[in-house]
Amino acid sequence: MSPHPVRSLVAHLRRLDRQQVIYYGILLAIAIGLGLFLDSAARPWEEGVAAREAAGRNVKAIHYAISGLYYGGWATLAIVALLALCGPLALRQLGQNFVRERSGLGSRSVPVFLVFTAIAMLVAGARMAPRLDSSLWGDEDYTVRRSIVGQYERNAEGVLWFREATWTDTLFRYRSPNNHVLFSILGRLSLGNYEPGDDPSKLHFDETRLRMPSFIAGLLAVATTGYLLAVLGFTRAGVTAMFLIALHPWFLRHAPEARGYPLALALAPLCLTFLIKALQRGRLRYWVAFALSECLIFYAYPGTFYLLAGINIAALFYLIWLSRHTLARSDRLTLAARWFTANTAAALPIVFLMAPNLPQMKAYLAKNSDVAPPGLDWLWDNLCYLATGMPWAPWEKGNPFDFHLSAHPVGSAFALAAVLGIAALGALRLWRGGR
Repeated sequence: MSPHPVRSLVAHLRRLDRQQVIYYGILLAIAIGLGLFLDSAARPWEEGVAAREAAGRNVKAIHYAISGLYYGGWATLAIVALLALCGPLALRQLGQNFVRERSGLGSRSVPVFLVFTAIAMLVAGARMAPRLDSSLWGDEDYTVRRSIVGQYERNAEGVLWFREATWTDTLFRYRSPNNHVLFSILGRLSLGNYEPGDDPSKLHFDETRLRMPSFIAGLLAVATTGYLLAVLGFTRAGVTAMFLIALHPWFLRHAPEARGYPLALALAPLCLTFLIKALQRGRLRYWVAFALSECLIFYAYPGTFYLLAGINIAALFYLIWLSRHTLARSDRLTLAARWFTANTAAALPIVFLMAPNLPQMKAYLAKNSDVAPPGLDWLWDNLCYLATGMPWAPWEKGNPFDFHLSAHPVGSAFALAAVLGIAALGALRLWRGGR
């Protein structure tokens, strides 16, 4: 006689350990939430992009949100199902012979490292602070007007009125991909409610409050870079790197900006740090932290896709090649399953939240498809930016503040060779230092 299905389910649940219960419980909660959302959500063919285009009317952010979230919800449900299938292998225990390598700072190094970190962050903060209220430049201004605060517009009668940016604009206005959504959310929360009135003193919002999330992220970028090198086993190099970054012109250029770049600068070293710890320690909490940091860094600035691709290619290279003599095959398979599951989990919220934005980005790119791809001059200028914070070629002739390296070619060439040579030696040292 076959066992009762309810009793079989209860018996199976009792065999699950705590990690499995949490894992499948979270997936079940997400699936139920998505199901309820899809059941009550407006249909794209009734109120979304398709309906507006069929009626010959303008498509706004809200219509992209209706269509994108609906279809993104179904795609996210498919990802939840995939994560459920990955669970048995990803949650499998590592073998008894798996050696959990030490990664991080030793107990004696922590106090000294924290002191140097605090000093480097103070230096960076002092250098970034003057830019907090230095007015908004093009991309900052565009995003603040359309996705964070709003702007004054004239109606059909020529009367000025203030069009406040809604939360739908913050999350899903993406006609021009200048909206770095994670910063837009944090900047809006930091700024608070802005309600301009007739009082002239209320016509301007506080730029310092707007940029505060970027300022904090810039400070954290100093610390996370140093910690990454410490985890790799180069604590003194980590201390040096923190001070180099705190004084680097290109870092100081981007770190306090009302954009997603400072968040990416802080999260990128953290993402790689968690991946290294996950591979060396094998703990599930590091895989969770790696997935979360991947999700946040992409949401902060989608251009980090290339960085994430490089990080994950390195992880595959480690699992397939570098660890073949040091790890048992079953442990390598388990780690590979956890790597795949972490990346899939990171994609889950991104697919849902970015589904309304990707069609807008596609339309923007199609509209600007005739732009010539960057050439060697662009690459050379950016290498110079990376090394010194200045381009090689002039960017605006006749501008007295147009500082460029080609104005002093001999000294600049020597400085570039020195900086890039030191970077190459550092990369060689990292390679020779082990996995």
